[in-house]
Amino acid sequence: MNLKIITLNIAGGLYLDKCLMFFKKANPDILLLQEVYSSPTQDLLGSINSVLNHGYVSYAPAYSTTKLEIKTQMGNAVISKFPIIQEKSIFYDVPYISNYKEPKNNFELVPRNLQYCEIATPQTNLNLYNTHGIWSKDSKDTKARLNMSKVIIDQVLGKKHCILGGDFNITPNTQTIDNIEKVLTNISKNTAQSTFNTRIKTAAVFSKLIVDMLFISKDVEVFNVTIPNINISDHLPVVSQLKI
Repeated sequence: MNLKIITLNIAGGLYLDKCLMFFKKANPDILLLQEVYSSPTQDLLGSINSVLNHGYVSYAPAYSTTKLEIKTQMGNAVISKFPIIQEKSIFYDVPYISNYKEPKNNFELVPRNLQYCEIATPQTNLNLYNTHGIWSKDSKDTKARLNMSKVIIDQVLGKKHCILGGDFNITPNTQTIDNIEKVLTNISKNTAQSTFNTRIKTAAVFSKLIVDMLFISKDVEVFNVTIPNINISDHLPVVSQLKI
């Protein structure tokens, strides 16, 4: 069975119209999203699902904050063509905060989580993981990031048909990612020089930073992985064609 899976940091929906055009054309079977805001006045997932018409949505908020006097949640989301039969959220170091004040510069203490969905395809069940990783001022390993890799490994060990994607907020040439690569294959490695949209992230450092990645277990086959240089977010999407 062939699958098309896309992961994208959607930047809170700042470029939603462009994202919707891309999603409609790409028509993924499963979409992994990070930085998804949800409030009574902002239904990003509803807008995206109305374009894809997939029907199965899972949302894993990391925290709740107040934006323009409106209570708003921020987190990860999965939109699937196939039924989501189980879901949970695993936090790394900082747990869910219900009245979080978003920082302007330093995001090291922002709550981050690993979203898990078991998805029932006609062929077999998938163990799908979606994350927005621990942030730091540089791309080096930290205690929190190394712990993040341990949490991920603990979750995927012993499971079949695993797919892990997201914005990891750290580059591949680190112990953190190397740890994950000991149990899962990084299929987005060496696919692009950067996963940032340098039209928006204009500082030179972003031109050679890969932080958005997809990993698969050995029982999943990869046909193709691309990182199209399109202007739909401050990150670029990772687009994969897989077989289970």
